[in-house]
Amino acid sequence: TASISDIDYLNIFTGIQLINASQTEEANKYFNKIITRNNNPASNPNLAKAYYYKGDYLNAQNIYESLLQEDSQNIEYVVHLAVSYFKNGNFEAAKTQIEKLDSLRTDYQFGAIDYAWAQYYNSIGDKAKALEFLLKAVVQGWNYTPSTYQHDPHFKTIKDSPEFINRIMNYWKNKTT
Repeated sequence: TASISDIDYLNIFTGIQLINASQTEEANKYFNKIITRNNNPASNPNLAKAYYYKGDYLNAQNIYESLLQEDSQNIEYVVHLAVSYFKNGNFEAAKTQIEKLDSLRTDYQFGAIDYAWAQYYNSIGDKAKALEFLLKAVVQGWNYTPSTYQHDPHFKTIKDSPEFINRIMNYWKNKTT
């Protein structure tokens, strides 16, 4: 009885959880459910995410380019497209794309832009910059949710590091002691 969009969302969420549990092959089964349905690829954010989290950055790039034409203010689209460009070897386009993030800053974002910068930096292998921007996001109030920080596949490579645990995950705890 659920809509296709709701089912796709659940497939993405499940796939991401499996990536976090280092079960990439199993995760890809959930992403493939969306990909094989192939419903209007030009404007389907769930299809873009399926390709993105599966590591098919070329197909993700094509869809995110279309999605950004429809919604140029979407922070997630900006960062996912920048990462896709980078992973596809188009470093100049990645740099140009990610620099658009700062133009999207507004009041009351509570660290959304800095969190996106952290996703980008960790995706391109700059862990120090990623931690720096994650700390900025925490300080500004970016929420801990079931899909952020230690649950975000962008941070899979650093989530068990002492810096991540002590500086990011325990930031507020450290402020109260």
